[in-house]
Amino acid sequence: MSDRDDVLRLLGDVWRAHPDMSVHGLCTLLLDNGLRWDTSDADAAALLHFLSLQRPARVEALPCVVLVDGGARRVVVDTRAVVVLGQSQVTWFRHEGTVVGELGTQLVVDGVHRLGVVERIVPLDAGWGKSRPFFVAFESGACAVIGRKARVFVKKRREVEVHHCGAVVAVDMPVIGQELTIVCSQPWPADQGVVSYFVPIENS
Repeated sequence: MSDRDDVLRLLGDVWRAHPDMSVHGLCTLLLDNGLRWDTSDADAAALLHFLSLQRPARVEALPCVVLVDGGARRVVVDTRAVVVLGQSQVTWFRHEGTVVGELGTQLVVDGVHRLGVVERIVPLDAGWGKSRPFFVAFESGACAVIGRKARVFVKKRREVEVHHCGAVVAVDMPVIGQELTIVCSQPWPADQGVVSYFVPIENS
């Protein structure tokens, strides 16, 4: 594929990632990021590739957060699992590696899980920080969303109990196979077992 073909393909990706942007806005975005009238095709392709990584038009690089259904739900996708974060509910499952979705289309996992229409895709940075919100699952079947505050979701026979544990005073990085070390301003539900999975859900 030639540099010209790369430029045309990547330009389309960048524009699709900004569905409300006009031609004038697209040109302004490119100029603000260093494009000039004498920029070579190769350098233009490199710039467009960089912009497409910052705000992708399709789910490719993992992990990422996918906003679906007008932002009502956030779907965190990494190479092992999918976490669906709703207003009051949280679900997760391990996937087999097939994740398909681009702006304006359904996010489909393993060909069977249709999780909503993709509104935006946000790449997740690598690394760990104690102030970085994360999702964690336990061998007991419970799971938790932990940031400035903590919520624990405990499965019962016919319902899921939500425990609001208040502000997070201290928390260590989760380790699979070990219990989570965390201190909250309100009681943490006991006997959740060891960590079976965790993933950051926002950038630092």
